[in-house]
Amino acid sequence: MERDPRNQMLPIPNRATWLTEGVALLKGTRPPGDGCGRHTHDYHSLTVLLSSPGSANWCYGDKNGRSIRPTAGDVFFCPAHVTMTIHCEKEYESILLCLSPAVFNRIADQLDDAPKAHIAPVIMRQDTFVHKLVGSLAEEVSRKDPIGAPLMSESLATALSIHLMREYVGTCHIPKPASCLSGSELDRLYRHIEVNIDSPLTVADLASLVGRSQFHFSRLFKASTGTSPHKYVISRRVERARELLLAGRSIVDVALATGFSSQSHLSHHIRRAFGCTPGELISRQ
Repeated sequence: MERDPRNQMLPIPNRATWLTEGVALLKGTRPPGDGCGRHTHDYHSLTVLLSSPGSANWCYGDKNGRSIRPTAGDVFFCPAHVTMTIHCEKEYESILLCLSPAVFNRIADQLDDAPKAHIAPVIMRQDTFVHKLVGSLAEEVSRKDPIGAPLMSESLATALSIHLMREYVGTCHIPKPASCLSGSELDRLYRHIEVNIDSPLTVADLASLVGRSQFHFSRLFKASTGTSPHKYVISRRVERARELLLAGRSIVDVALATGFSSQSHLSHHIRRAFGCTPGELISRQ
């Protein structure tokens, strides 16, 4: 693939930890703004969000991208040598996995039925398999005196590569700009949800806020954000709950402050989003 001379070629971050040959991982906080500007890299980049960056513009290539509002758990994938620009409203936590194309191709060569098409960029996709697997690799980094860490990491990287071949080849998963809510409508909805996060937020209420029928609103909202109104509200409740828990608020108070019906309801969604209980989330931090 011919490289665009306008792109800044970024190496694997110095702070990244090498898990095995061709596989490196970096878990940390990224600042708001434009980051590295227009850039590319010679490795496959897989990012799992651990918190929301707020309003963002995520663009792959020269034209494929748009304004979005990702949430914790969303997955972003950019193949090697693809142009990438990112602008985020606020700092966010993420796990970045760097996978060498050589590793990916070596695994593909061992599979008789491996697809021949190129893997495609993915913007804002919920992928439970990737989320759990990348989380497991991050745990390997944090272990003290790990036994068999390189072998474990190599096995997980193999599983991840096979999953990418199955699910990320050929079809570019990018939210479509057609038939969407306007930017001002989305801003109005976002503000309403944030201000009323501790109150019931129904699809009917949100639809009336922008003068649409419930059915039409749900379709437009998903086309605009990549998720349903219900899932978006839950994700914002979970993100706010995470912030309050880490600020020292009690679990009961946090459940009430974020619109969950009970402490167990909050715990259920915290476990689904982060794979741990609220107490474990606090202790991990």
